Amino acid sequence: QAKAQWEYDIAGTIKKDKKKVEGAVVTLFKGTVQVQQISTTSSGKFTFKLDQNSDYTLTVTKTGYITKKFLFNTRGVPEERAKEPFGGQDLEISIFELPKDQSIVSQINSILKSPIAKFYYDDAIKEFTFDKGYSQSMGDALAKLQVLEQEANKKSEEDAKDKAAADKASADKLAADKAAKDKADAD
Repeated sequence: QAKAQWEYDIAGTIKKDKKKVEGAVVTLFKGTVQVQQISTTSSGKFTFKLDQNSDYTLTVTKTGYITKKFLFNTRGVPEERAKEPFGGQDLEISIFELPKDQSIVSQINSILKSPIAKFYYDDAIKEFTFDKGYSQSMGDALAKLQVLEQEANKKSEEDAKDKAAADKASADKLAADKAAKDKADAD
């Protein structure tokens, strides 16, 4: 008797600030080999089919933005269960622009070296699901980074205001010096 052949569908929408992202690059690796890559249209959507008994990594990025990774393990599905269709995953993935502060960027990249979520077959519920404890630990780390990013953005705004004030003061002094010189020349 032939083994049941099945595929697992994953789909998603890439967003930034709740708006769909065009031009995000979504790449699917089977093991370490790239098997598919798409660039999102204005819909921000992507879809892939995963084979059984494999390990996949899905990466989402865009130039100047963070890169998020997701793991999918399609192993361990009992033959009886494999005869029925699976629900699939429909992900909403948010990405954001990398901040200008390089120390924050290195902290973000250090955290995002690890996948955001890990999906696997759970025989207790007879369906694919994600490792909630793992995702929670990643969520806590990303929440810390979001605070750092907000602080960095606030600092760069303050630096820009300080520079503008310094430029204005310098321009005012030049104008005053010129006016004084012009007055002295006129006298």
